[in-house]
Amino acid sequence: MYRLYDWYSLVPTNPGSCVQEELKILRLRYSLLVEEELETRENELNRLLEETKQSKVLSHDLLHNNLDLFVFVFNFFFLNKQTNN
Repeated sequence: MYRLYDWYSLVPTNPGSCVQEELKILRLRYSLLVEEELETRENELNRLLEETKQSKVLSHDLLHNNLDLFVFVFNFFFLNKQTNN
């Protein structure tokens, strides 16, 4: 594909093969960019998924803590009123 020219530079023997090699390089670069973009999207989706999971856990804990508080306040005020009357 290449021949030695002037002992230091390589000159293609078939100029059409250079175009094919450049196309291969461009396709590989494009594939790498697509792969990087997909990886970036996947990482962002995983981050959002973890964030959503944490938010749900916090909401669940908050709901149960407030429910316990509500039951305590209800029992304290309303049951005490009924026993005092």
